[in-house]
Amino acid sequence: MARPRKAADDMRTRWDALYVTPAERVEVTAAAQQAGQSVSQYLLSVHRGAPRNASPETVRVMQAVMMAEQHLASLARQIQRQERAMDALLLQAHLVAIERAFRHVAMPWSLVLDDARESGAPQC
Repeated sequence: MARPRKAADDMRTRWDALYVTPAERVEVTAAAQQAGQSVSQYLLSVHRGAPRNASPETVRVMQAVMMAEQHLASLARQIQRQERAMDALLLQAHLVAIERAFRHVAMPWSLVLDDARESGAPQC
């Protein structure tokens, strides 16, 4: 069965009205590839102000920030629920756990360094 035809308003046609230098073409093409889009998709998303696909590294850091924010909000709720002040050592333990979780997502290589320090292995 054939695919139904698109409405005339949804049909895309070729538009050769873009004048760029070879260097500009390379820059735009590289930016589109980095965003995981075709040049056409990239230019349209930039024009519309739509967010472009972020690099995997950026996504990982954003996830880490969101996770840290959730942990901090949970810690703040715990502190508010407690009638007496939270023990400083317990608070420090919570904050270190949040930091390690953040680094686990955003900078996984840093955990190897932490493990080496904790095991007493000689440092370079």
